[in-house]
Amino acid sequence: MIRSTSVGLLAAAGLAVAWPTVGAAQAQDAAPAPAAPGSDAPVATAPPAEVVAPVTTVAPPAPVTASSLRAPDLFSASAGRTGLPDTLWDGASADLARAVMPMAGKPMSPAATAFARRLYATGAHAPDGAAADADLAAARLAAVLALGDAAGTEAMLAHTPGVAASPALSQIAAEADLVLGHEDQACLVGDALTQGKDQPYFRRLRAYCLVRANSMDAAQLSFDLAGSQARDEVYQRLMSAALGAAAPGAADLRDGLNYALSKHLKLDLTPALTGAWRPILVAIAADPAADPALKASAQGLLQPPAVAAPPAVAAPVLTPLAAGDLKSARAARAQIARDDAAGATALELALIDAALTAAEGKPDAAVMDQLVERGGAGDPGERLRAQQAAALYGALDVGMSGPARAEFAAFDLGRSPASQARLFELQLVQAPGDMALLALWLAADAGVAGPPPVERAQIVRALMRAGFKDDARAFAVEGLVGLITPPPAPPPPKAATAKARAPAPRRRKR
Repeated sequence: MIRSTSVGLLAAAGLAVAWPTVGAAQAQDAAPAPAAPGSDAPVATAPPAEVVAPVTTVAPPAPVTASSLRAPDLFSASAGRTGLPDTLWDGASADLARAVMPMAGKPMSPAATAFARRLYATGAHAPDGAAADADLAAARLAAVLALGDAAGTEAMLAHTPGVAASPALSQIAAEADLVLGHEDQACLVGDALTQGKDQPYFRRLRAYCLVRANSMDAAQLSFDLAGSQARDEVYQRLMSAALGAAAPGAADLRDGLNYALSKHLKLDLTPALTGAWRPILVAIAADPAADPALKASAQGLLQPPAVAAPPAVAAPVLTPLAAGDLKSARAARAQIARDDAAGATALELALIDAALTAAEGKPDAAVMDQLVERGGAGDPGERLRAQQAAALYGALDVGMSGPARAEFAAFDLGRSPASQARLFELQLVQAPGDMALLALWLAADAGVAGPPPVERAQIVRALMRAGFKDDARAFAVEGLVGLITPPPAPPPPKAATAKARAPAPRRRKR
């Protein structure tokens, strides 16, 4: 009874019970015999058998591994989550970064601009040998600011060490503050600078801050000192007006300091929007207190330049595709039938399918084969568009059938005006950061229209290889959409304005 009760209790508690075998038999042999029935002798009972707890085998602990964490440096600050790792610049060339980062203010295509903003806003370890290079860190921050993210620049500077000891970092900090309207903070940046206060920019900034504090005599002195070092005609005009010495003239929005002066003088900013610095346009477009007409003008100037309207058959797909609504774009594509009433051609459908599947991140080998097939049919213009589209699409790691590979090898993709050295180096370098910088250099050279297809395909391939797959797809989709949209009509021939030359008089025979 005792054992069965114990077993029941232990089982109810979820414990495993192991009963002895040989030991239990020996205990029973040594126990006294029970008394006969009716005897007065006490009944002897066997002691309960001992319960043996189960033995649990514990695995030995895993060996402890130690890895050293790298200390934050001047590239560690981030403007937010970008999806890129903190090893982004490992093995990258600091000299290449010094050459490319200042190009961020140049006009580039939307895909290149978005890539540059994401790249430079990423917190990562500095390129080799540049962990303490304040000037290179300032170039990176200046790139983020030039791309329009003044708030992100301000946030990054708040986590960047040594700003007060670096004139380059302090100037970026002051400009970001002035763009955002944080003028008191900008003046504090100038006051906190421990070296380089005698540079022209900081004397100009000090003059403006003293005007705001109504210290006109001290402001005049700083203004005169700055003018004796380097003259800036626009600043001279605006600051003279702030000191009450001249008429202000037109507003100027080419940098944060002139923007602040123009607002201080209550000038009309609208005429100056056309030449405005991008971060100022972004700040005005996002300012809830801005004049509605001024705000609308700034928003319009931030839009990509207008391109030719896409063909009627492609517009229902490309419009939501451009807005990032892939579900609607896919639904619109399902409504199109080959050579339907809308006039869809095989080439148009292949190009639409390439752009849509590339945007979805699902490139299809069948679409690739269609592009290659169209590359060998039709008039020369259509063949070239299909061949270039096949190169862009193939750069996304899309496979080709054997016959398609043979046909593609015979294509003539056109020529690229890009630097052949940079294109070749794009294939040579191994560090992802170097690939990104070279891609942006090529994009800056190409301008707002973006690289031509043959060059763009090489950029897409390099970005895929370096792990920038989302950006590679954006470059490819941008190029494919450009191939769907017909190029603008050539300008009409210039009318002959020069008078026809009169025939030369005949020479008299002698």
